[in-house]
Amino acid sequence: MSGVFDRSKLMLGDVGLMLSSPIHTPRSLRTPSAGASPKAFFNKSPSTKDASAAKAERSLEERFENLDTFGLVSSMRNSLTVRDHLHGLKLYQKTFVGQEAIKWMIQNRVAENLEVALFIGGMLYQQGLIYDAVRDDEDGDLVEPFKAGYHLYRFSGDDENRFDADLWEHVLSSHVVVRDRRQGLKKYPDTFLGLEAVQACLKSEEVKTRAEAKEICQKLIDAQVIEAAVPNEVNDRTFVDGMNLYRFVCKRDSMSELSSPASSGLSRGSSARLGLGSSRNHILEHKLSN
Repeated sequence: MSGVFDRSKLMLGDVGLMLSSPIHTPRSLRTPSAGASPKAFFNKSPSTKDASAAKAERSLEERFENLDTFGLVSSMRNSLTVRDHLHGLKLYQKTFVGQEAIKWMIQNRVAENLEVALFIGGMLYQQGLIYDAVRDDEDGDLVEPFKAGYHLYRFSGDDENRFDADLWEHVLSSHVVVRDRRQGLKKYPDTFLGLEAVQACLKSEEVKTRAEAKEICQKLIDAQVIEAAVPNEVNDRTFVDGMNLYRFVCKRDSMSELSSPASSGLSRGSSARLGLGSSRNHILEHKLSN
């Protein structure tokens, strides 16, 4: 996966910004030097700089609106040094250093400078694909911007207590064949086979056995990401590694809403249930358009 991005010679030392500078922290207002014009000082007022920062952030949001954050995280996970790190007097397992992530993004041309790399890191943080291993907020909110320097982060997929349903949905949707299938005399649209779902999970380095893959698929059923396509099937809440038909719940619900005259897109309830913020909707919309 690390070969997805072209390598370049650009290093963090070529970036003129401080590594400790958070992405959204405005510079403090400086006292005008002797002889400085009032107009020049007025142009550096907090409101002007806030407006400039907001404009720059909107520009970055538009630029990376369709960024494949799932693919990016997979490449980072296969490239960065993920190990146990000591912070203070505590050992944090399966973590990586923010500075190394920033350096990797710049070297692989994911970002051209520190500011952009910090913005992308913030996207991964806000989407729950990574989190601060030391100062993790229990509510899952972004406590502070993603930072370079010696700040420890963990991929959500490396935390046994966190199941990233959206990430595994992406894995499945990228590898299973979704099409209309027949069982008996009835046709079931937009379905895939249970054994295909298992094979898709096995493509991830984190999954070594079919039993582990089956457990992930079961969690996707419990999280209402996928479901048995055949109604009233015996034990339809239990995933079967075989020829049983399954479908993505979000696709079925969304297509039903889109066909309704009163609906013009994903309902707020569907997005909330899946944990999708405004920055995530384009991913689901892209899936529905394919």
